[in-house]
Amino acid sequence: MGPWDACSPVLDGRLLPRARHGLASLTPREREVLRIVVSGLSAKEAAETLGISTRTAELHLSRVRDKMGLRNVVLLALYVAVIEGVALG
Repeated sequence: MGPWDACSPVLDGRLLPRARHGLASLTPREREVLRIVVSGLSAKEAAETLGISTRTAELHLSRVRDKMGLRNVVLLALYVAVIEGVALG
């Protein structure tokens, strides 16, 4: 299994409808945490930036992954940066 194999469901479009719907349904706080995490910071750093607990930031990130159907931060970043090509902030 190569390093891009985990990205293939996003790249070939199988996850796009759910991810698009999920992105549209994020709360403002979930969107903030997503923006920070896909920029390369950890959930802990996102928590510090937003003045919330690490556990709360992790919970927001978990909800983002669930809503968008993307299981990890790499797939979230790929979707947001490459497929959507939008700024979250």
